[in-house]
Amino acid sequence: MPLSKIQAESMNLADTYAFTGTVSGASNETHVLLSSVTSSASTTNHDITGVFSSTYSTYFIEVTMKPENSNYQYEWQFLDSSNNPITSGYYGGIYGYRDNDTSAGIRSSSTASGRFSNDGSNSRLANFQCYVIAPYNSESNLKRLNFTGGYFGGTNVFTACSGSMWNTSTTLATGIRFKTNGTPINRFACQVYGIRSTTI
Repeated sequence: MPLSKIQAESMNLADTYAFTGTVSGASNETHVLLSSVTSSASTTNHDITGVFSSTYSTYFIEVTMKPENSNYQYEWQFLDSSNNPITSGYYGGIYGYRDNDTSAGIRSSSTASGRFSNDGSNSRLANFQCYVIAPYNSESNLKRLNFTGGYFGGTNVFTACSGSMWNTSTTLATGIRFKTNGTPINRFACQVYGIRSTTI
């Protein structure tokens, strides 16, 4: 089929057009789905691999999970290009408020994992919405995970929380691991989106 070139001013973009074949560059979606995982297997580590690259600088992640046993904290780690965890240099803090009218604060200083909580219930799900900043970047102290969400503790008291944690590593991260500090996760769902037009 011969190539037809159309001048920009020759089309009324307020009109409706029908296209056949593949049309690229026409999407106005800001979030691009990169991975969607659901699992009911009891697994110590739930790894989402190969999702971070130079294509995007910022990512949105929604993760829902439940531990096999109560009273363990929810954690995360960046993964390198060989899918090995980055196990040092996590800093940051979390602040939350419980439905029994008490506050909850968590601080991390040069820990082996980032954290979402200091507790978890094996009968009720936790859910967190996260923005991951510059994981595939070699600048020290730039990798970051900011989040908001909520979880039930071991006595089923609910905590609403938000936090921000960063990692000091210069290693390029291509994935992320979700885990606890000592018990498997037996319900897990995670969606990862790249956010268009984000560069750092």
